Amino acid sequence: MPRLDHVSRGDKGALGTEGGLVDAIITCEERCWDAVVDDLMNRGAPLNRPVHVFNVDIRDNHEEALVGSKAILDLADRLNSAADEERRINGTNGWDQGTGEARRSFDDKVPEILAKWQEKWPNLPALWTLSWF
Repeated sequence: MPRLDHVSRGDKGALGTEGGLVDAIITCEERCWDAVVDDLMNRGAPLNRPVHVFNVDIRDNHEEALVGSKAILDLADRLNSAADEERRINGTNGWDQGTGEARRSFDDKVPEILAKWQEKWPNLPALWTLSWF
């Protein structure tokens, strides 16, 4: 979803920025995860839509960032694959509203996805919560 109000003022945004709704948020520091979760709680869930909030704790150095980026990509790929599979099996009805059988089934599988991911990346502590926006 483009940010049309900014484009009309000549602001094209930064490369890679997107607007719209998300199904998952991934942070790299626990304090950032806390801030995201607090912000979502303070908003009061006006859309009543689920969002999975993850933190993959990465130390701020080149080596850890390299490993952490690969691990985060792996987590995102696993989540995308599971979401695609659920939409294929159960249909897309209600997905964008955070409802429907595919979305419920995906949400139920996230803890298992994270557990399998954590087995592959045991040196990267992870946090997860299901929040609403």
